Amino acid sequence: RGARFRLVLGTTTGSTDGISFGRGRIEPLSGSHPAALLVELAHTLGAAHAPRPPSTRHAAGFDFKVIGSRQSRTHDGSYLTSPPGDWTSYKLFFANDTGEVFLDVNARAKIAELSPKDPEYGDVVVAQLAPAL
Repeated sequence: RGARFRLVLGTTTGSTDGISFGRGRIEPLSGSHPAALLVELAHTLGAAHAPRPPSTRHAAGFDFKVIGSRQSRTHDGSYLTSPPGDWTSYKLFFANDTGEVFLDVNARAKIAELSPKDPEYGDVVVAQLAPAL
């Protein structure tokens, strides 16, 4: 038993300085039991408390910025562009930019990891994610 959801990252658009932006969402899947994940996310992201899983579920939308692609992961958890690897790093923006979090994705290995941008965003990010998990 655990949380079940789908991460959807939309097509990116470039800008004049080479940074890519896009819109994405996290969609709830049936059979999800997110309570334990919400507690862990609250702790990891610096939230003051973990919300209870809501009775109604819906997708959580966000804007994102690609901050690194084709990266390799080092032993200390940081990312490098040389040698190239399978990781892509994003910054996600929730609730009109009132909540931010980092997302690192290895699509080949089917791994995604969230890490805090700043602890002050923890409550907003976890509250935004709760209905989608």
